[in-house]
Formats: sequence, structure tokens, C-alpha cells
Amino acid sequence: MKTGWWLLLSALAFSAAARDGFDQRRTLFADRLRAEFVAADKDGSGSLSKEEAAAMPFAAQRFADLDANQDGEITWAEVGGYVERAKAAREAGFEQRRQAMLNRGAPATVPGATAP
Repeated sequence: MKTGWWLLLSALAFSAAARDGFDQRRTLFADRLRAEFVAADKDGSGSLSKEEAAAMPFAAQRFADLDANQDGEITWAEVGGYVERAKAAREAGFEQRRQAMLNRGAPATVPGATAP
């Protein structure tokens, strides 16, 4: 029984350490993205034109998606909104796959059929 508790505690500690590592990577990504945004903003306007965004691969590849108000400029707030929408979509996809996996063993339902 002591071995079971030890394994459980080890798994929880590993999980917490992995989560901390994920949070650190996410923070580093955000910091790097912000630095790239500031460097690409050549005129200091706080937004990127399509020409300025060309210097930032993340923005150049997603310009239309990032430009939420379709004004031809990308602001840092629009980048943040895009990242939040992408995160929500990713989490929804994970939940959908989780539910599909949980339902694999469930009996099939037939519309109009009654349970025995």
C-alpha cells in the first residue's frame, strides 16, 4: 500500500513540474512575440501595417486573421485576442476528443428505439 501512495505522490509532483514548465514556455513565447511585435513596429504607432508585419513571421502568416477589425493594421490587443481565440478553439477540440474517447465504449443509440 505504501508503494501505491508513493507512486501517486510522484505522479502528482511530476504533473506539477510539467505544468510549471509549460507555463514558463508560454511566458517565454509571449515575451518573444511581444519583442518581435515592437521590433517590427518601425514607425512606433503601436500597430503593424501589412508591410511591417512582413518582418514578423507569426503576424505575416496570419495577417487577415489577426486584423480583427479589418482596418489594415494589427494592434497588440488584436494579437492577444487571436491568441485567446486559438487557445479556446484548441481546448474545445481537446474536450471534443476527450468526450469521443469516453463514449467509445457506450452502447450505440438508435433514434426511436426503446431500451429493453
